[in-house]
Amino acid sequence: MNTRTRIRSHRSPTSPIAPGIPADPTTPAGPTALDADTGPIAPTGLSTPAGPAAIPASAGGHGIPTGLSTPAGPATPTRTGGPGTPTRTDPETPTPGLELRGIDKSFGSHRILSGLDLTARPGRVYALLGPNGAGKSTALSIALGLHRPDAGVVLVDGRPWTREALGRIGASINGPALFPHLDARRNLLVHAHLTGTDPSAIDPLLDAVGLSGAGRTRARRMSTGMKMRLALAIALLADPDILLLDEPQNGLDPQGVIDLREMLIDLARDGRTVVVSSHQLGEMVRMADDVGVLAHGRLVHEGPLSDLADPDDAVGLEEAYLALTSGPAPTRGESVGASSSRSQGSTPEPTTGESDERGEAK
Repeated sequence: MNTRTRIRSHRSPTSPIAPGIPADPTTPAGPTALDADTGPIAPTGLSTPAGPAAIPASAGGHGIPTGLSTPAGPATPTRTGGPGTPTRTDPETPTPGLELRGIDKSFGSHRILSGLDLTARPGRVYALLGPNGAGKSTALSIALGLHRPDAGVVLVDGRPWTREALGRIGASINGPALFPHLDARRNLLVHAHLTGTDPSAIDPLLDAVGLSGAGRTRARRMSTGMKMRLALAIALLADPDILLLDEPQNGLDPQGVIDLREMLIDLARDGRTVVVSSHQLGEMVRMADDVGVLAHGRLVHEGPLSDLADPDDAVGLEEAYLALTSGPAPTRGESVGASSSRSQGSTPEPTTGESDERGEAK
């Protein structure tokens, strides 16, 4: 990935949808995907959403950054009113790009999230950490409208979630969702048509994510790493202000992991809100400004990375993380871990992992 390549996209202000998810949750992503040999193709990897269909892309006018200075760091916002009330911040504190407040979610008898609060700010990389099955993907899916929460609200730029607000979000959740019979460029061309993005943005973006040499290789023949790079390109295609990535380093070789890290840091420095979920603590501490540790259905810690442990002390970070995620579920109001950690929600029912709409573990 060439993180020095600057990309500008031009999205029509009237364009109704964005990459990856159709406007109607019951309709496959549009008829614009054509293969020379087989005709219309539907993408793979898209689960049917329970709530409004998510539209993970936008045009924020940033482009791939070239190392701009980092905006002012985080400060605790002053909140007034109940859920759904826009967040007030100090004049020098940017409004959070994404907030989840009091989110509860169960699938059948499985409690996945319980009173989850999460705050991610522009100009910073937010690492959402937690063991497998902790609910990370579910939390991000709720932020996109792929699942409806049982309780709580999602705020985008300090205002309640709307379908229109999703036009400013790019995302890759639950693995790549690609048209298997199309090559990388034609996959992106489909999404460019869906979002009203100028196709001239495609080639520089392929170069930025390291796929300029992919040629005519169809998605079904790509390696796991190539698919992850293509998924990242789709998420960035319409130049979003908020980027949500679920385990984006999966399948990447060591150089790909380094390139991804540098790109996400640069994206944040350009003023975006970048949220990355992972269970790989070692890699996340190399890129994160803020961390949220998810366990027992809620954040047991949220704050700057340095509040969790010394970032240069690998053993200390690991011990702090394991202490937060391996202990028993705390009750409402009980303090967990360091003084900056916070306990959220009531104790959820035990669960062996995240679940789909039928309550099946995944």
